[in-house]
Amino acid sequence: GMRYFNLGATTSESGFRTTAKTGPIKSIADYKGKKLRTPARGTIWILQQLGGSPVSMPGGEIYLAMERGTLDGAEFSAPGIDWEMGFAEITKYWSVPCWFQPASQVGVMVNLKAWDKLSKTDQAIFTTACKAAAMESLTFYEADSGRAIEKFIEKGTEIVKLDDESLKKLDELSGEYIIMAAKERPGLFRKILKSQMDYLDEYKDWRDMTGKFGYGFHPTYVDKVQAALKEMGME
Repeated sequence: GMRYFNLGATTSESGFRTTAKTGPIKSIADYKGKKLRTPARGTIWILQQLGGSPVSMPGGEIYLAMERGTLDGAEFSAPGIDWEMGFAEITKYWSVPCWFQPASQVGVMVNLKAWDKLSKTDQAIFTTACKAAAMESLTFYEADSGRAIEKFIEKGTEIVKLDDESLKKLDELSGEYIIMAAKERPGLFRKILKSQMDYLDEYKDWRDMTGKFGYGFHPTYVDKVQAALKEMGME
């Protein structure tokens, strides 16, 4: 068996960036016909439902593809990383929020037999180091994102917010995809998904109480996903 340790995390990624020629993405109608780079299966499916033309390509090829006009836009990572990739030089519009990747996790898996051979002290040192690295990365990227926004604005980037109706539809499509994926992937996928949905359900009251002063968004699809998982035998 394996034991997983989280050692890195970021919160929301940037979202889609588009060129001056492409124009801004203000609503889901603007996804239609556009060639947008994204590697995520869920995002690809959702864009296809909206008439978009998602393209999967390595991050290192994005700059040249947009510069040549073979891509209308792209999403990559957090604002600070997007800045280092030079995207401010080739894009004009930044569509927010990032509805498809509100967080990222990086971890390491350790062989369980090898783990059990370690002393309790070494296990504690390793576990503590992973926790410290995860917290360090989370706080770094949160602060770095704020700094990067100012850099993009100074470079001439226009930030465009998706309208509420579009966000509602994207939320619904996200739920549809999650349920579809769960039906296709029994076992560990469903177990992890159930844990995530149970956490969101448990956390929603506190989220509502803190409102915009905390992490204020609760996906509307949580109840539907929980019901679907129950039908799949995940009590």
